[in-house]
Amino acid sequence: PNEVLYAYYGFVPESNPYDDVVLFDDLQDVFKCAIGSNEIVAEEVLEGAVADFMDAVNDPNLMDNDEEKVVDGSGKRTLLRTEDDFKRLTINFEGIDGRLVTVLDAVSQMVQLGKSVPE
Repeated sequence: PNEVLYAYYGFVPESNPYDDVVLFDDLQDVFKCAIGSNEIVAEEVLEGAVADFMDAVNDPNLMDNDEEKVVDGSGKRTLLRTEDDFKRLTINFEGIDGRLVTVLDAVSQMVQLGKSVPE
């Protein structure tokens, strides 16, 4: 972080990638927050919500034309994303991590539809 650089070396770089603030470590953290921290959320519910999100994110019909696409063995154009692509969701002085915006938008829609809310 910039505090350490300033304290020990007397300078602060203009753009320091280590000054990102991690809001969520992974997708399960996002869903825990969205569903509600006061509720005890079963692991199966979180895993199901994450699986629903990953299915939606990898749906070729929902992909933007600007996103990198990979042609799989069947000739279909797909974007291959895993849960690891959504670790360390951050904000910094430059703005909000684009992945975080994507996740929060999808989570908001899923919660409104009742897909990830435990009964």
